[in-house]
Amino acid sequence: MSPQMPEIVRDTQGAAWEKRGNTLWVGCTQCATWFPVSPVLTRPGAPAACCPACHSEFKLAAQVPRQGESR
Repeated sequence: MSPQMPEIVRDTQGAAWEKRGNTLWVGCTQCATWFPVSPVLTRPGAPAACCPACHSEFKLAAQVPRQGESR
């Protein structure tokens, strides 16, 4: 996993065929490739995203705190 957080572009015009709000564009922290992901991947506890170009995995959301932990 990469220690730095990826860039995430929200609320962009996007491609003509995309419905607004259904896609986020993410910049890979390793190879700088941009690719679309579901907004679901930004929720705490979601699985890691995987870059289609270099196959590196990274989290788009913070971990869910354990019961009794504070942030």
